[in-house]
Amino acid sequence: MKIKLISLQVILVLIAGSSIYGQAGKIFTEADYKRAVEMLYGNVARFIDNDIQPQWLQDNRLWYCVKSGSKVEYRMFNPANGKILVAGSEKELMEKATVSQEEVKTMANEVLSPDGQYR
Repeated sequence: MKIKLISLQVILVLIAGSSIYGQAGKIFTEADYKRAVEMLYGNVARFIDNDIQPQWLQDNRLWYCVKSGSKVEYRMFNPANGKILVAGSEKELMEKATVSQEEVKTMANEVLSPDGQYR
């Protein structure tokens, strides 16, 4: 009899405990979902300056575009000597760095179209 009573008490405690913990989860509202959507990349991208994407050349130099507000600069870094060239356009940068158009078109992370005109 004593064992049955203890078993019944254990079962009641487990049932009561599971119902208490089952209701403890946070209920999310529509406002919570709207706030989460505002944090997705597409909505915060407008606040990000300097989203730099380096482009490697065959000779291990790299160039990238720096956008800050309305200002745009093109920079080329040479790891061999640690120097950085700066220009106002991609074309100007390639001319300053004496990079051929062929080398620009065949960067390591790009695939050219079969006729070589598009990247």
